[in-house]
Amino acid sequence: MARITQGSTIDFSQLEDQEPYRVRLKEVVGIVESVYQGKKSRRLELTWEMADDSDITLKDWLGVTLNPMADGRVSKLRQLLNAIAQRPKDTQVSWFDDEDYSWSYDGDTPDCTLTVGLEAVMRGESRERSDGQGKRFSITSYQSAKSEKKSRPRPRPATEDDDEAPF
Repeated sequence: MARITQGSTIDFSQLEDQEPYRVRLKEVVGIVESVYQGKKSRRLELTWEMADDSDITLKDWLGVTLNPMADGRVSKLRQLLNAIAQRPKDTQVSWFDDEDYSWSYDGDTPDCTLTVGLEAVMRGESRERSDGQGKRFSITSYQSAKSEKKSRPRPRPATEDDDEAPF
């Protein structure tokens, strides 16, 4: 779940649902244990800043699991780790170390470590807060900062001047 941190002046209406936003890791807060609806959970708390405006910050809490979610989707932690490593979001991660925040794909050596300054692209959506106190913007997925879709050149129609087929 993502929240705007205190002191930020962002208007939630500025963030559009499921639009890509480039973010930069500002702080790895750490592993937080909590109880929600009677269930104990461990989550990794991160603070992001918008890459184009470091005054705008978002918090995200990711379940500390590499397993698929109950509905079969890839866990947000695995999506994030793969985004940082510039791999497809469903790539298997062998392990994640919850002390130094490193992870491995081969099971032996760490491939990457979550550190301040890393970038990713996040998508999210505005949701009503459960306490009825307005809306919150919740990060729903991550992708590689290098994988932002680029506009493809559009094919141009043939003209009378074209005397050869383009293939």
